[in-house]
Amino acid sequence: MRKEWLYLKIIKLPLLKEEFKKRKVAAYTRVSVSSDSLLHSLANQVSHYTEMIQKNPKWEFVQVYVDEGVTGTSTESREQFLKMMDDARAGRFDLLLTKSVSRFARNTVDLLESCRELKSLNVEVRFEKDRISTFNSDGELVLSLLASYAQAESESISQNIKWGKTKQMQDGVYHHFTRCYGYDWDGDIYEIVEEEAEVVRFIYKAYLDGMSPKKISELITAKTVTGKNFTRGTVKDILKNRIYIGDRVLQQFYSPRVRKCNRNYGEVPKYILPEVHEPIIAREMFDEVQNVMQQKAKDTPKKTFTCFSGRLKCGHCERALCRRTLHGKKIWKCQGNEISKTCQARYITEEKLKEYTFSIFEDENEFKMRVDHIKVYDDYLEYIFKDDTMKTIERKEPKRRCRQGK
Repeated sequence: MRKEWLYLKIIKLPLLKEEFKKRKVAAYTRVSVSSDSLLHSLANQVSHYTEMIQKNPKWEFVQVYVDEGVTGTSTESREQFLKMMDDARAGRFDLLLTKSVSRFARNTVDLLESCRELKSLNVEVRFEKDRISTFNSDGELVLSLLASYAQAESESISQNIKWGKTKQMQDGVYHHFTRCYGYDWDGDIYEIVEEEAEVVRFIYKAYLDGMSPKKISELITAKTVTGKNFTRGTVKDILKNRIYIGDRVLQQFYSPRVRKCNRNYGEVPKYILPEVHEPIIAREMFDEVQNVMQQKAKDTPKKTFTCFSGRLKCGHCERALCRRTLHGKKIWKCQGNEISKTCQARYITEEKLKEYTFSIFEDENEFKMRVDHIKVYDDYLEYIFKDDTMKTIERKEPKRRCRQGK
């Protein structure tokens, strides 16, 4: 009987590199206040992530990004967060670990935008405490809910602090002391710096003698407290500041929402504390200067302002848009084209701007009440509302640009 042998040929397949490729892992930590206890917690987090990543044989340690003493309500002031995003775009890591949603960001928009961008770069974000991964199907929904809660918590804390500060101002107590030209703060009260006070007295006397703020600024050789030269605006601020007659005006600025500061034009009450420190200027001279300034303002031809003034920004370079006349029509164009000739964004006619705007809003009053600003792009307009929501409208007019230098 013939025997047949079965030979099996063993083929050694090459091992896939992906099976042994280590994941490049980074971590992000943050504390909002530079206190000893929180800095100790921050050090523990850095140590924890460094050790955890280095112990995992499937991971390659990249870096722990640390932001110390900065808020989580905005990413703009967080240097290490911004560096982390740049490194992700450069492909330095593909897994990011962080303690919780609130440590990563307390602003819902910032959180979702950052996580979506990281996901598009094929970078997974894991929130340890919340047990969420951005690579999970329901990750974004859970993130939205947790970020909304974190943002609401920040706004609640902010409102409580504002109430406390307002109550103190009503009682005549103030805690914010900034260096003011002509005065120095000794820990309890403002004290006159005589050399600077002489400059302040010169400014008031020269103005009453008929000299313009611009001419006064050109004559002053001294430096401001920031080390810069005096400008027309600096001189006008000194002429209007009640601190030089011994008064303190509280709540000249206010925050309509978290991390946003506006000058107070009457939206909230101001509190005046009279004669709380030694004056540099006599009250009679100060009142006379205010009367002269008001009279000059009445006699000066007024510029034409519209509901769009101060609300239009270029979507390409973030500069403000200015109002100009072109071929007999009013247009709004980027100052980057008007001044530095560096931006080639499209201009928009005021006629079209009104057409787009009042297809959304009933009238100018509603527009002013609801809109914070408008970003003007070549193909669309982005209306940013005061409640941080947004609406986009497509631009349908022919594409025309201002000639460079015109």
